[in-house]
Amino acid sequence: MEILVFGTSNQRRLKKKNVSSGEVYKKYDLARIKSPKFEMGIDLIDKLVSQGKKVLVWGMFVGTMQKMTDTLNGMGIKTTLIYGATPKQDREKND
Repeated sequence: MEILVFGTSNQRRLKKKNVSSGEVYKKYDLARIKSPKFEMGIDLIDKLVSQGKKVLVWGMFVGTMQKMTDTLNGMGIKTTLIYGATPKQDREKND
């Protein structure tokens, strides 16, 4: 791996060896691990929906948003996940 560091007066190249193969994480089922922030988000959505409110969640990581969608659908809360790869015709559905 080569990292470029840009400074105000010059540019230097640093070499860094990627030492992580990711093997250490394979023993964990990362898809099933839920963080306190994730759980609080799900609880907040559940509370708002039970009050009859509609909720829009904006996120950066499609995998996390898919996990939220799966969790909420499992709770009986209808969800729609829209992201960059969602076809235009699927974005415009109103059901």
